[in-house]
Amino acid sequence: RRHGHQPARRTVAAVMYAVCFVAALAALVGVAIGLQALFRIAAPGITAPDFGDERAEGARQLLIGAVVAVVGVTLFLWHWRKPEEWDTQAPPPVAPPPPVEPPPPAPRARRAVKKSSEPPVA
Repeated sequence: RRHGHQPARRTVAAVMYAVCFVAALAALVGVAIGLQALFRIAAPGITAPDFGDERAEGARQLLIGAVVAVVGVTLFLWHWRKPEEWDTQAPPPVAPPPPVEPPPPAPRARRAVKKSSEPPVA
């Protein structure tokens, strides 16, 4: 992917991709929590020695895992698509700089005439 040659855009894109990485990890953790919760609901005698509230705890854990996975996937998709939008947007047109006018000519300095004490030669 190309993000232009502007350092700020490359930095923001790097941050976006870092957020994508963290969001992908969060989504994977949420899926893992959800799968373990499904197993707790389906086989409560295997996951815990007593049959207490294992299914209720599994349902609560499933809800938490689903929320974490959905938030992770949503953040991932939003941040992954954001740099692609930059590539399709044309940069704003840049107006050429105004022409530089040459400075006005400097006035010539007058020379001081020395007055001599001798009379002029004729």
